[in-house]
Amino acid sequence: YLQELLDLIEWANGDAKKSSLAKMRADAGHPKPFNLKYLGIGNEDLISDVFTERYTYLCKEISKRHPEITVIGTVGPFFEGSDYEWGWKIAKEENIKIVDEHYYNNPGWYINNQQFYDKYERNSTKVYLGEYASRGNNLENALAEAIHITNLERNADVVVMSSYAPLLAKEGHTQWNPDLIYFNNTEVKPTVNYYVQMLCGQNSGDKYINNQL
Repeated sequence: YLQELLDLIEWANGDAKKSSLAKMRADAGHPKPFNLKYLGIGNEDLISDVFTERYTYLCKEISKRHPEITVIGTVGPFFEGSDYEWGWKIAKEENIKIVDEHYYNNPGWYINNQQFYDKYERNSTKVYLGEYASRGNNLENALAEAIHITNLERNADVVVMSSYAPLLAKEGHTQWNPDLIYFNNTEVKPTVNYYVQMLCGQNSGDKYINNQL
């Protein structure tokens, strides 16, 4: 597994004149390196003793051999629970720079957890919120997600990156709900959630108005 990760990095970032793997990339139509900066190890895993042993080994070896790559760890599929707590414990003990948090909650959770990241340590492992969404594509869901984005931006010293739930889904063939953009053979249908993401992505605020719950 380690060798596969090392090969991936070499393929993405290597010099096509010196590396056979990088030459494969160039021959496929991308001569310039991709400048890969981040590599995630684990994804919503059940964090056990066996997982921990392999996970920490891979994180250490990648960081040692490629210090230019930021390793992103995992803390399970929820915002609480044993995997979340154990994952965060490992991240701090091993000095993993960023962990990947995932959670899907009803609108009420986002409304009642507007200070969720306020309690995080400011000088510790950072967060990549790799998957999040309210459970639905209604206006209520989109507004709850907009509230959460202000929470993320207010805590940008902790949450260094974020990305929404699955991006694309074909109508009648979905595997997950919600998705951001639906399509069929003739139409593309952005959701109201999509427009919230677009508006927040294209418009950075310069003032935060404190709220009272």
